[in-house]
Amino acid sequence: MKTAYWVVVLGGWVSATAVFGQALVGGVNELAAWPKNGPLLVEMADLKLNLLEEDRAGFNALQRNFGVEQLAGRIVHMSAEVRGEDILQGTRPYYGAKIQVDATTGKGPLNYGLPIPLGTFDWRRVERTDYYPADLQRAALSVGFQESAGTLWLRNFRVDVLGWPISIAAAANMGYVDDVAGDGQGGWADQGPENDARVLVPLLKALTYEGLPFMPEVGEKAVLVMRSPKFPAGLPAAMVAVKAPGPARFLYVLHALSRGTPEGTAGVGMITVVGDEGRSQQFVVRENVDVGNWQEPQPVGNGRVVLKAQRADGGENGLYASKFALNADLGNICELRFIAQSERAVWIVVAVTASDMP
Repeated sequence: MKTAYWVVVLGGWVSATAVFGQALVGGVNELAAWPKNGPLLVEMADLKLNLLEEDRAGFNALQRNFGVEQLAGRIVHMSAEVRGEDILQGTRPYYGAKIQVDATTGKGPLNYGLPIPLGTFDWRRVERTDYYPADLQRAALSVGFQESAGTLWLRNFRVDVLGWPISIAAAANMGYVDDVAGDGQGGWADQGPENDARVLVPLLKALTYEGLPFMPEVGEKAVLVMRSPKFPAGLPAAMVAVKAPGPARFLYVLHALSRGTPEGTAGVGMITVVGDEGRSQQFVVRENVDVGNWQEPQPVGNGRVVLKAQRADGGENGLYASKFALNADLGNICELRFIAQSERAVWIVVAVTASDMP
């Protein structure tokens, strides 16, 4: 009988960031101890897995279970460099070489797999970013082949937890679309269809923006538009209750100003972060320091322009991402408070994420 085999060779397995600094995968040597699904022969050179052709049926892989608490409610980025030789098509279009997390939630199964080509190919980078729902019940990582054969090399594999998004939906007062200017109802900053944020909406499913994790809400009530003399119908303050899975080092805010000024550093708002240890921390959000005007956006000191879209008139609209360092003794975040302070500009908060990522 002709013997065909598949091989997975792993080198340079980079330690991954998990629940705020804990490693999901600590090194290549760990893989040899992972449970095996299928008749695999594991040799510790770089790590070589052999499989006979008659045994290719099913899912033959090294597998490892993750604790639900490591992934639930998080934005997770998985990446690797792969090279393949004679990787065969499985019995179904989505079968083949697999680097995949199989998850179960209260609504059913989810699969998060890296896109690995068929056939023979040189080194290439593959990656994906996903949100693991808060009701996650199970998550297991598999590295192997599903009803397939061939040779796969793998290096620089990472599973990084980028952060956990904090929903502002319960306090949101506006959406991205405004059909009537100046009616005091909004949405966005109440400047009408020529000056609303509808061009940004198709871009708000990305999960990462210039590498920073956010999960913006969409719909009629999606953002916090704060009060100012230019928009009296805005929120004077907003409170968001938070169920934090753990402490974080940073708070990232995706936001922008409408009717901002090109100069000056006046405070437009304040963020109070309340921890479960009875402590709190305040940040004054300043114009042209932490955030800038959303039309024709330009980067400011603590505000990167991470999202831009072209308007019908050829100009650009955009959003800023700002980072605020949290005190180590704050504990788990249990509440966020947003307070309007602007004497002119309208402060608009689109999304918030807690993270350990510097």
